[in-house]
Amino acid sequence: MKRIFFAAVLFFLSISSFAQERGASSKNEKQSHNIWVEAGIGVLKDGDVTTGYLGARYTKMFSEYIGYDFVKIGVSTYDVESLSLEALTGLRGETPAFSGNIKGYANLGVGCCYFTDSEEASLKIELGTGLKLSSRFSVGVVYSVFEDIEMAGVRLSFAF
Repeated sequence: MKRIFFAAVLFFLSISSFAQERGASSKNEKQSHNIWVEAGIGVLKDGDVTTGYLGARYTKMFSEYIGYDFVKIGVSTYDVESLSLEALTGLRGETPAFSGNIKGYANLGVGCCYFTDSEEASLKIELGTGLKLSSRFSVGVVYSVFEDIEMAGVRLSFAF
């Protein structure tokens, strides 16, 4: 199972490398790309297990409103003994600024989730929305589905 997880990570890194080459633009075009650190807390669908999340993502905005999360790597805890490693890639959209520098955002991520206790990997789909309060800080809600597990939570993100 570890081989499947690492093969999936290499696959997503290859896709992001190809997308980066295809998305290269002239030096005169203003492009935004940042490394973001994310922390979050949530609950599973049945409500009896609290989850924690810590991760990082590399995002490049192709235009003022559309971007791509090349790679998003994270670690989640589901109880004292369960830990999952995640590798995702996906799309991100932002709204025009509606109050000063505040923007809305939505994201969709797809990738692989590897559970260390059972040594099993599964497909993970993640939907999120929130507010980008400045160019370096955002807060939002996230909904994730993998295997038969559903999770909803809150995430804080900070850009470098």
